[in-house]
Amino acid sequence: MSIIESIYTIFVAISILACVPQVLQLLRVKQSTEFELRTWTIWLVSQTISTIYFFEIKAYLVAIFAIGWSLFYLAMVALIIYYRYRPGSETLAPVRVPTCSGEDFLNKNTP
Repeated sequence: MSIIESIYTIFVAISILACVPQVLQLLRVKQSTEFELRTWTIWLVSQTISTIYFFEIKAYLVAIFAIGWSLFYLAMVALIIYYRYRPGSETLAPVRVPTCSGEDFLNKNTP
């Protein structure tokens, strides 16, 4: 294994492990209204396609880490859906967040 492969392995593994608190926080608070489901789904699909591509070109080290990222995105999407749409729970409407586009600052009716 080359030096760059070792560095890559260490830092990508750390990056994937750094995602664990995000999943744990979602499990702890049991609500997912602050997460954009479309964004997480796009990331999941993109990473899954990348994983297939990495296996296709025989980049096995990258493919293994892509599986790790895919599993993280899959867990997040599953938890977002579960906590947003679980039976018997109150589904909250998304909160409108002001932006710096000027529109929010010019519109006096916006809270």
